[in-house]
Amino acid sequence: MKNLFQKSLVLLLTLLPVLAFASGPGFGSGVNDGGNCGVPLDGGLGLLAASGVGYGMRVYMNRNKKRKSS
Repeated sequence: MKNLFQKSLVLLLTLLPVLAFASGPGFGSGVNDGGNCGVPLDGGLGLLAASGVGYGMRVYMNRNKKRKSS
C-alpha cells in the first residue's frame, strides 16, 4: 500500500506542471472584453499597501519616541 501511494504521488507531481500551464491573455476570440489586458489587481495589492502603511507608521512612531527621549 505504501509503494502504491508513493508511485501515485510521484505520478501526480510529474503531471501537475502540465495541468498548470497558463492560458493567453483575454477571453478568446468570441468575447469582447473592452480592450482590458486582464491583470488581476485584487486583495494582494491591498495587503501590500496596508503593510506598507503599517511599516511607515511604525518607523514614524519610533522616530518620535527617540526625539522625545533625547
